[in-house]
Amino acid sequence: MYNLLHGKYCWNTVSPIRSPFTSRQKTTCPKVDCTGVPSAAEAMDNKHLYLMVFVLLPVVVLSQCPFAAQFKEIDRNHVQQSDKMEVPLEDSVRSCSKLKYRSYNGYCNNLKVPTRGMAYSYYARLIPSDDSRNQSALPLPKMISEKLYPSKPIIDKDYSLASMQYGQVVAHDISDRIMPLLNGNKQKTTVTSYLDLSVIYGNNKEVADHIRVFKEGLLKTEMRNGQEFPKLLKKPTIGDNCSDMREPGESCYDVGDTRANQNPQLAMMHILFIREHNRIARKLLQLNPNWTDEKVYQEARKINIAQHQHIAFYQYLPIVLGRKNMLEKKIIYDADGYIDDYNEDVDATALDEHGNAAFRYYHTQIAGHLKLITDTHNSTGDLRISDYIGRPQIIEKGDNFYMLGRGLAFQQSMGVDNYHDDEITKYMFKEGKQFGEDLKVIDIKRNREHLLAPYNALRKLCGLSSAEKFEDFGDVMETEHVQSLKELYDHHDDVDLTVGGSLEKHVPGTWAGPTFHCILMKQFYNTRVGDRYWYEHSGELGFTLEQLNEIRKSSLSKILCENANITKIQKDIFHLPNSETNRETNCEEIPAVNLMLWKEPKRENS
Repeated sequence: MYNLLHGKYCWNTVSPIRSPFTSRQKTTCPKVDCTGVPSAAEAMDNKHLYLMVFVLLPVVVLSQCPFAAQFKEIDRNHVQQSDKMEVPLEDSVRSCSKLKYRSYNGYCNNLKVPTRGMAYSYYARLIPSDDSRNQSALPLPKMISEKLYPSKPIIDKDYSLASMQYGQVVAHDISDRIMPLLNGNKQKTTVTSYLDLSVIYGNNKEVADHIRVFKEGLLKTEMRNGQEFPKLLKKPTIGDNCSDMREPGESCYDVGDTRANQNPQLAMMHILFIREHNRIARKLLQLNPNWTDEKVYQEARKINIAQHQHIAFYQYLPIVLGRKNMLEKKIIYDADGYIDDYNEDVDATALDEHGNAAFRYYHTQIAGHLKLITDTHNSTGDLRISDYIGRPQIIEKGDNFYMLGRGLAFQQSMGVDNYHDDEITKYMFKEGKQFGEDLKVIDIKRNREHLLAPYNALRKLCGLSSAEKFEDFGDVMETEHVQSLKELYDHHDDVDLTVGGSLEKHVPGTWAGPTFHCILMKQFYNTRVGDRYWYEHSGELGFTLEQLNEIRKSSLSKILCENANITKIQKDIFHLPNSETNRETNCEEIPAVNLMLWKEPKRENS
């Protein structure tokens, strides 16, 4: 839902009307003759990639050469590969069908099309890209934001901040985009399209290995202030989502996905899943002391991913999409046994309309100030989010980690509507300045940079009538919003998807209007049914039925209890506690996954 890779990139010679960045000013680039510079594919064919990376990369990053777009700007001592280099060596030399555990980059998930859903692959689309619109004739994003998305924070009385923050983890787990952009018609996502915690474990083997201890199945952490935290980056850069406004000695986290460094509570969510992995690994090794490091690590990873999938589909998404709707469309099942409806012809690849329009709608939930809440539910203060963009280490100060954890459970989320907090529309990415940027403006720019089809085309695809005039939007919009669109846009077919979809009245019992709801339902159906390693499947890749039923006890509340020193919390963390249906209770009363079921019986000596 957020992308703070806001480095300064050059204009794109392929699509000169579009800037390949979203959140910083245009940079003047030197004119460089790209003649004779081989493409990435040519370089690999000629075995010159090594030379190009270490000799030519400083040139192409500052130039307008198309080759520059083959690389993502990031410097964290990790090998960054082009999409053609993303197939791990171990996957390329043995049959996909023999892989017991998922690959890090998504390769081999689909045996029919092994590259489907891989990191560094192209987004899928519901409708082909629309490059016919004259973008210069479209209204300025800032004009749209000021007219349709006023700064008027409206607090939600039912849902906690966890519903927003966990949603961001789900969004990041399914999609991210490569910067700088090259081909406006087709853009790539840097993470796998599967719900596989690639944000925690990395999207390729090099990153995954970098953050492992290679002992006892653990991920790298260290104790600071008496708590377990990831290692810190030695030389953080803007590509690590690390702010230039850090205080002396302040750094960012060296983790599987640098977007963890974007804001304090997102960093906290990442750390919770890192701690949970290590907690599971320690318990598995205690139960099975003969297990190798690799087996402990992979089994802990498998359990951690399964818990995440269960929480996302059975606890978070029913709020967004409506449980009844999900059951009717077979996105989830009300079942105690296995669910074996995997379909290799279902493409789980992230939809561009999902990652760069529909799921970004939930920026409206972002709270501008993160409350620090004590055991007694008193607030000792708050963190202004714009002050800590790219400065996540504030969570290590004093009891901030624990108090922010309580904030996830007990602070109210902002409403799912067309209103936003000032921190989001005026101060984002301010980097020490008085004012910053407008996240809604960035959303609209993102929509246009990806050349998403207009709102009218998507609403037709999703079963609504094709509007012949602005007034036809009134079937799903308030009259005042229709009038505002008419004043902003020259033609009803010009309305951007991210704008039109966000103004629709919600489908009853959901957090989305008909068009966004349709896109989200399609995405998450594909995400589950198109994943060969989905946790509810039977067979060698799955769990025993007893283990599966333990996984079904998972909750984000319990993960906080286990890893954030919280002693009392409501069972459903996405809803605020109440005395009737979601009372605050001792952590011991919240169901836990019994890892004893992973204890292997001792083999008798023959």
